[in-house]
Amino acid sequence: MTTPSSPRKRRRPARSCEQCRRRKVRCDLQMPCAGCRISRGSLTCTYRESGRSSARTDTDNTGSSGLPSIPVVSAQEVIEGLNTPSIFTLRDQIQDVQHRLQHLERSTVHEGQRDPTHDRALDQTNVAVQDLTSRLRKAEEQLSELSRNHQGQPSFAKGNLTIPATIPRLRNTTGKAKLFGPSHWLHTAEKFNLSQLDAKDLELSFVDSQAELAGMIQECRNLRKSVKKQQAVQLNDPIPDLLSTFPPREICDQLVGNYMRTFELIYRVVHIPSFWKEYEIFWKQPLSTSMPFLVKLGLMLTIGMTFYADRDEHLARLGRIWIYAAQWWLVGPSEKSTANLDGLQVFCLLHVSRQTCFVGASPWLSEGSLLRMAMTMGLHRDPRLFHLTPFHSEIRTRLWTTVLELVIHASTDASLPLLLSPCDFDDHVPHNVKDGDFNSETKDLSLSQPLEDFTESSIQILLRQSLPVRIEVAKILNNHHTEQSYDTAIDLAAKLQSACREIAAFCQLHWSQSLTMHYKFLDMQFRRYILLLHRPYMLRARKDPRFYLSRKICLESAMIIAACAENIKIPSDVLDDLSRMMISSTGSFRGALTLDVISALAMEIITQLEETGMGSSSSTGDLAVDPLTEMARAQREPIIQILAHIEEQLLQIIGLGYPSMKRYVFLAGILRQIRAMESGQSVQPAVVKTLRDSLKKCCAMLRSSQTANAPQDSFETLIHSEPSSGLYFDPMDPNLAVDFSSFLFTTFGGEHEAGL
Repeated sequence: MTTPSSPRKRRRPARSCEQCRRRKVRCDLQMPCAGCRISRGSLTCTYRESGRSSARTDTDNTGSSGLPSIPVVSAQEVIEGLNTPSIFTLRDQIQDVQHRLQHLERSTVHEGQRDPTHDRALDQTNVAVQDLTSRLRKAEEQLSELSRNHQGQPSFAKGNLTIPATIPRLRNTTGKAKLFGPSHWLHTAEKFNLSQLDAKDLELSFVDSQAELAGMIQECRNLRKSVKKQQAVQLNDPIPDLLSTFPPREICDQLVGNYMRTFELIYRVVHIPSFWKEYEIFWKQPLSTSMPFLVKLGLMLTIGMTFYADRDEHLARLGRIWIYAAQWWLVGPSEKSTANLDGLQVFCLLHVSRQTCFVGASPWLSEGSLLRMAMTMGLHRDPRLFHLTPFHSEIRTRLWTTVLELVIHASTDASLPLLLSPCDFDDHVPHNVKDGDFNSETKDLSLSQPLEDFTESSIQILLRQSLPVRIEVAKILNNHHTEQSYDTAIDLAAKLQSACREIAAFCQLHWSQSLTMHYKFLDMQFRRYILLLHRPYMLRARKDPRFYLSRKICLESAMIIAACAENIKIPSDVLDDLSRMMISSTGSFRGALTLDVISALAMEIITQLEETGMGSSSSTGDLAVDPLTEMARAQREPIIQILAHIEEQLLQIIGLGYPSMKRYVFLAGILRQIRAMESGQSVQPAVVKTLRDSLKKCCAMLRSSQTANAPQDSFETLIHSEPSSGLYFDPMDPNLAVDFSSFLFTTFGGEHEAGL
């Protein structure tokens, strides 16, 4: 009788890698393991698939279940292998497990449908599949975290071979600042060994050669300067003695103070304590003052002149002299020496001064040139890339924010595409710190005050928060190739209205008389964006009631802006800062006196009159008076009154020596059209008579201004010296009647309402 044989023992599955098993060394079960990593030979760490033992186990347990033997890599091995720095290997392993898992699931479903007697085996398999799926998900999460930790290193995943972006180099000296971008040859040249010579090595090995080399370099530089000086064209400076043009110190103190309390808080250009320190040195040692400081001082005086109560024609002429001196310094023979922060500060001040001094924008010294100059100096990149001092980093960030503001305003004013997008620059924002709390010796500027604490940069930071929205609005306004989305316009306008409320809340928190001008200026600028954004839909709302919301928003925005003109009362009352700025400025700085606001309000009144049937050919003679007509007239009257006030002030502004007549003549004709439509008169004869009368008034005002403000010879010279721009024209020009009447009447008819 035979005894039953003892059960056969199963061998444990091998977990070590094949290389460690072959060499009979201990394996730490990593991927790759430590033994393979430190081996002298080139070993590829591989593990035997557990499919053989798994298949044998499954066969023993399930008998004839019919499930296929699918080798599956253990998820634990994948998780343990995450310690390796090779993301490529990890991704391959996970993808392989995913493929095997999908194959197993398909096979399980197929076999289950074919043989329903094996439900128990299928349930066990499904549990294993779910467990493997859960472990695989954890492995993928760890892989994602590992991928984030490997940012900045090349990615070797299949089909996604990438390298990190090239870090630019910055040359930042007192005389010149230049950015060497990714396409510059310097990034190749710096890889040569010669570019890595250390000064210590030279001192140890080549002391004599170093001295000789330094002398030869200096001699070559001197000869180079001499040759370039001989080749340069010698031009006479139009203002050779800029120092002699400055007024006495008491006047300069007031003008510079006017600039510092107004536009310097909106467009940050200088570090205020550093400027005042240099300003004091200027009055003590004027002959030793640098040219960049003199140019900046002249432009600050020009801007401050806008808010000067005793402004006269002599100061106005000095302002234009300082503007032309700055332009000559920027683009004249010394233009190469202006590619630094001083030059960029002058460029920013030049743009603001041209707008506030009634000179207007220049097509050759445009904001586009300012943007390119700033980018050439690397201001669009985060200063932390270049390891600059905290002081210089903050000044560069403030200047870049100012450049962005000027560029966006210019794009909207000129109705030109904005050649800028948020992906073109880094998202570095000025710190909310007081200028007196840091200087060139400051080592750390990381502690920024909360925005609730007012500093000289708080207003600029408020503007910076809404910059992405305004960039998007500027791009939409001048995009001629795609249709405009009404939902997008409503969404952007809502964001701008939210920004207006934030500015109002901030100014209310820190309310003082000195912030009145800043709050109204920013509110006008933001409301103007809303007005321009909804204006195309407002014009269509005359025939399509679906856009009535835009008509309402445009009316509200225009009325809020126009309300700022109520404080302009020439010549009787004392003017505030905002009123003085609107009187003497150009472009969007005119605020309530712009044609954007005037035309929007006038269009609303004319639309209301057309809706009630007034102004049509059948409504001539006396109109029947009913309560609804009187109610509509009463609702229109506040708009008409504010337009009439603006008309009167525009005429007075011409008498002050600002020969901008288009707005006055246009508004006079519009108001006459409104009165004619209300009374049922013929529109065209009434408007023509009004145009003739308004031009006569302009001539009278110009003659009185000529006599009061300037000598006869200088005025004649001023007329015949330069070609006039779009806002300056001779009222006696025989072509004026044809051109201007065409400009007016093409906007009155129903077919050309978009002309406004």
